[in-house]
Amino acid sequence: MTITQNCTPTTFQPRVRRIDEAKRASAVEALARTLEARTPLTPEFYTDEGIFDLEMELIFHREWHYVGHIDRIPNTGDYFTTRVGRIPVLIVRGRDGKINAFVNVCRHRGHEVAQGEGNERTLQCHFHAWTWTLDGELRGAPRYDPEANFDKANFPLFRGTVETFGPFIFVNFGQDPEPFTSSPAFSEIDEKSKSFNHDFGAFELKNRWQHEIKANWKLILDISVECYHCASVHPEFASSYETGENYRVDLFQDWQLHISPPKGQLDDMVNANFIYHIWPHTQFFIQGPIMNVVRNIPVSTTTTLKEIQSFALPGTSDEVLAAREKSMDLALTQDYDAGESVQSTMPAGYFGGAPLLKDKEAGLIWAQECMYRAFSGKPWHGTASTP
Repeated sequence: MTITQNCTPTTFQPRVRRIDEAKRASAVEALARTLEARTPLTPEFYTDEGIFDLEMELIFHREWHYVGHIDRIPNTGDYFTTRVGRIPVLIVRGRDGKINAFVNVCRHRGHEVAQGEGNERTLQCHFHAWTWTLDGELRGAPRYDPEANFDKANFPLFRGTVETFGPFIFVNFGQDPEPFTSSPAFSEIDEKSKSFNHDFGAFELKNRWQHEIKANWKLILDISVECYHCASVHPEFASSYETGENYRVDLFQDWQLHISPPKGQLDDMVNANFIYHIWPHTQFFIQGPIMNVVRNIPVSTTTTLKEIQSFALPGTSDEVLAAREKSMDLALTQDYDAGESVQSTMPAGYFGGAPLLKDKEAGLIWAQECMYRAFSGKPWHGTASTP
């Protein structure tokens, strides 16, 4: 798929919050111990506000994140709002046809510039009617005296960098981010998807919905990157698809691929269940003519918002789409129940200690390595490294 850069950040960048370096060093040491012991993360990684602050700054405010599909903004002025970590985000199609990503915060008094989704000729804050162009330049600030040393050019909307991977919109709000193409993940995913005849761009967006989960975002991540739990938590899925020795997990630096063939039909890749999981929080599920894109949005240490988008190949019947959405929702709800149960025990401090299975739970070790890299700025090369 084609990777396209749509815009370059302006020099106006929001203030970066100060990082607690002592907390960061302590977290890096704890991650190293966990990786060496090959155990789950300790409870504080799911409950500690200081670690959550580090995750926001070092992962969600500096890395590339999927935010939506281009079908949501086909026309000039089309927009939608979302969040990346703590950053409220406004995605809008400019007059030049390019996609812009702005911090959805008025430069005057902090009100949201836009809410929900829709189409607008300009971007106007409904608090004091400050108005920006679709390119983020301040057009109007009512009753500001031009002679009072006020220059509208100094107050554009804060901007992120936007790139598209096929039909998928990715953004980065870091200062001078590494190019989207610096990660091999996207060329690897492109190559792998073509080998399985998966054309992401051929799927049409059908439905979107959200769930709120009372669990830390990493608990939801942990559950989603292993199928060791599938037989007990997802009996419906396990009755139709391979979940044991024939469940395949391929690990890469920034993503992993899960493949579950139909039960007893190991060579049937047409009807197999595929999951492309991109660090830190996005999954592309493909099963036959249906694709679901799932994104985890951290809200707090104990709350995660999960956004689900449903796609189908042209010609897919409504019945097939509805059946897949129903089974997807069932599986996700079962995962939520497991995650919320684990989260409820975290304050007691007895979680963890038992070693992870290097084959069945290799995805968790991979996630810990990704966290170690984000927190320390260097890759993990310890004895417990994933293949």
